[in-house]
Amino acid sequence: MLEAPGAKIAVAPRRVVLAGTERDTGKKQSLLVTNEGSLPLVITAIRSKDGKTIYYDGTKEGNITIEPAQTKSIELELPGKSGEKEEREFILILSNARNVGESGIFVMVQYSAR
Repeated sequence: MLEAPGAKIAVAPRRVVLAGTERDTGKKQSLLVTNEGSLPLVITAIRSKDGKTIYYDGTKEGNITIEPAQTKSIELELPGKSGEKEEREFILILSNARNVGESGIFVMVQYSAR
């Protein structure tokens, strides 16, 4: 059975670990976003799962379009976190990709324990 044409998203890395000084200060992190589909991939927003941090807003900055078989590097400024215990946060990438649900694809940010 043939698959209907559409955009398909792949993101690398899917997990980022912040340890030591990066845990406190944060860091710039590049995400490689690839369109593995047959139609243009349109990214409309990149935000934290809880909605408190907006990394990218397509309504203000214009959507990011990635053509089929293309990869684009998107740089995010990950915030630091104080504290001692290990924590996890999720970054959602919202797009028109057919291979992820309404909630989008996510990248896990892990803040290491000291």
